[in-house]
Amino acid sequence: MQTSHTHALLIAALASTLPSFAALPNGIAAGDTTATSSVLWARSDTIGSLTFDLYSDNGLTNLVTSVSTTVTDIDLPVKTYLSGLTSGTQYYYKATDSTNTSLTGKFSTFATSGYNGLRFGVSGDWRGELASYPAVKNVPSRDLAFWVSLGDTIYADDTSKVTTAVAGQATTIAEYRAKHQEVYTSTNGLNSLADLRASTTVFATIDDHEVTNDFAGGAPISSDSRFAGTGAPTDLINQSTLFKAGLQAFTEYNPIKREVYSGTGDARLDGVDKLYRQRSFGQDASLMMVDARSFRDTEIDTSNPATAAQVYTPGRTMLGAPQIAELKSDLLNAQQNGVRWKFVAFPEPAQQLGALGAGDRLEGYYGERTDLLKFIKDNSIQNTVFISADIHGGVVNDLKFPSNGNPFTGTSTHSLAWEITTGSVGYEQPFGPTVEGFANAQQLYGLNGAGGTTNVLGLLYSYGVLNLTQYLTINSLPTQGERSNAAYSILVTANPALRNAVLQVLLNGQLASDQLYGALDPIGLDPSVFNYTVTAGNLPGTPANEAFFQTFSFGWNEFEIDAITGALKVTTYGIPSYTEAELNANPSLITAQNPTVLSQFTVQAIPEPATTAAMAGLAALVLVAARRRRAS
Repeated sequence: MQTSHTHALLIAALASTLPSFAALPNGIAAGDTTATSSVLWARSDTIGSLTFDLYSDNGLTNLVTSVSTTVTDIDLPVKTYLSGLTSGTQYYYKATDSTNTSLTGKFSTFATSGYNGLRFGVSGDWRGELASYPAVKNVPSRDLAFWVSLGDTIYADDTSKVTTAVAGQATTIAEYRAKHQEVYTSTNGLNSLADLRASTTVFATIDDHEVTNDFAGGAPISSDSRFAGTGAPTDLINQSTLFKAGLQAFTEYNPIKREVYSGTGDARLDGVDKLYRQRSFGQDASLMMVDARSFRDTEIDTSNPATAAQVYTPGRTMLGAPQIAELKSDLLNAQQNGVRWKFVAFPEPAQQLGALGAGDRLEGYYGERTDLLKFIKDNSIQNTVFISADIHGGVVNDLKFPSNGNPFTGTSTHSLAWEITTGSVGYEQPFGPTVEGFANAQQLYGLNGAGGTTNVLGLLYSYGVLNLTQYLTINSLPTQGERSNAAYSILVTANPALRNAVLQVLLNGQLASDQLYGALDPIGLDPSVFNYTVTAGNLPGTPANEAFFQTFSFGWNEFEIDAITGALKVTTYGIPSYTEAELNANPSLITAQNPTVLSQFTVQAIPEPATTAAMAGLAALVLVAARRRRAS
């Protein structure tokens, strides 16, 4: 139970570690927008009235509506739901609290028809101690139609600047709220996330750290000691008081219209917050955003050979049957309605990255993954892109499945979908350094051709990480461990582009013969399936394509659909990753960084059937006209 003493300590911790509160300390936001509605959000540090004014012009002269709300608790944000708006319209809004302090923001309702073009952004994973997140500083200047926050929007289970009174794991609503306040409060004179949220509409979903690491909402409380005493042992984790506190704070601190599952007939969903969202943007795109955490079965420990094969157990679910049925229905409707691009926002990767950590990803629920990809393939759902987070790096890959559900005996079949994971806004360490460290722990850098399929020392030499003298010296060391440590100590001083290239080759080597899944695809898109061009991030003279592998940075991904051609341009913006120690030692140096283009590629859309037919008809008319001209 939260005591007044604990609450006082918590407020004292916030006061001692964060800047003095502004009247609207966490900014303002709009979200959950449709063609005709939106949710406006604000938090004031003063009890009293708070008014939202909506305008149709950026000069704030044409008032559309005004809604007054009341702040009754300075830790509880207020929201208002606006309906009856005009589709395809840019709106501007102002929030004014009882101190007469105001902030302004903007959002757009979505078009209901036509190819209008679309630009939106995605990222996830930001730790409180790494605020103020310059990796997304440029988002407001990109004039996005919307932004997707793909989970781990707080790290409720780790220490940070507000944890003087919260020893690691948040357990009460006050502690969860403090974690959300931390990431949206100005730090070192910068409040990038608040600026981002004021610049466009936001869609948000959870991953694990909004509650606690790697929890499985559909598992019984008795299966996870961290939830002991938070409900009956036979209750599901998504009915525990710990889960409910985390979800309550998440929905409070995001511009979300609260929805709850009911009448599904599935006990693991009914009564639980519904975070699944589907939105259409004319004929350009459909967004389907899933909750991959609240309903999943217990994760399988794929590091244990005795349990790893349980990922293939039939009937295991990550999404829950009603949610995956809704996702399939929305995908099929989008295809049948001629929507050009279908984006599935999935907090964890759907691509296969191998046995390591697979239990937390969709490949840890192999039957459900196979079923979903097979559905996409069987129904010819074209131009489907999965957008994921969680692994703290950008990796692009095809999405394939085995024809019979067994990767060792079935034929690898392309679903015609592909995936890109987004790097983190701020997580120490990113994917690249993390996997490098693991590779060194496995002594991979000591391989000289005798102990593995890849001559890793030769690879480091060929990429210029090692010069000839270093290569010969290291190669002469007596043990693989000594060679690996020596090579690794030099590798981590190389530039990120070289490290990306080396790591990509190493990862591809591991994927080629994964112990749990067999032969998996190398990183990147299959040019025989997808018509793409790379315009930034390509490494000349090497087999690695950096555009499909960005793992040493903090940043975000922008997706832009051309209104005329339908081509999808994917741009990764980012900054070099930094550590908490580096931030604390020189905060102005970190906050002064501006995101730059790290990679960019464009994928041509497969024409929808109606478009193909129209183009064929036009070609036939042109041919007939030409023949008539020749005949005359």
